[in-house]
Amino acid sequence: MQNNRIVPLSQAVMTDQRSVRQTRTALAAARRVGVGLMVALALLVGGTGCGGSRGGSTASPTSAVAGAPTATSAQAVTSGTGAAPAGSPSTGACQKARFALHAGLAAGAVHRYLWKPYQAGTFAAGAPGRRTAMVKAALAGAFAAHELKVAVGDIRGCPSAQRLVTTVEQTMGQAGALVPALRSGTADPATLGTLNGAVSSVESQARSAGIDVKEQEPTPSQLAGGSSGP
Repeated sequence: MQNNRIVPLSQAVMTDQRSVRQTRTALAAARRVGVGLMVALALLVGGTGCGGSRGGSTASPTSAVAGAPTATSAQAVTSGTGAAPAGSPSTGACQKARFALHAGLAAGAVHRYLWKPYQAGTFAAGAPGRRTAMVKAALAGAFAAHELKVAVGDIRGCPSAQRLVTTVEQTMGQAGALVPALRSGTADPATLGTLNGAVSSVESQARSAGIDVKEQEPTPSQLAGGSSGP
């Protein structure tokens, strides 16, 4: 009878020990979860505080979500101003005032140093001052090609000036191709007339696009340097 009572008691003790171990395991797991939550909360609060101390450089929780636009970027897209979102194709600039400046200098160079001397007969064989006029004409052709290259970059993003972009590029090519012939004194008069007409087309199409191009003669230093500067 004594042995029969001992066996159930030992089993009860073993059962209690298992219950204690399970309870301890559950408590340890709960503590680990609690500590993890506290660390995550501390990091979140600390990150927000650092952002505020640096003038708001850290994104807010709303804007930190991947792909979520900020209020500034959304306003820029809506109003059509500011830089395009990352990954979108660039449409180029639309700076009509800068275009007018550079195109006006190109037109002034062509008309002053190419078209007027040609009309005056200065490029004719044996004409007084022909050699000097040819040198200046070659410089003016190179200058005009450069200024038109700069100018066309200023209107690539203008929806109303896409036809003008093509005309400017064609005129730029004509001016550049004429330079070697002007340097050698073998320029065809017909090409001078073609270039003059192309420049007039640039001015006319610019007016249609709302751009007032006013001819401006380049200074001697600009002509010698080949550009109007930065």
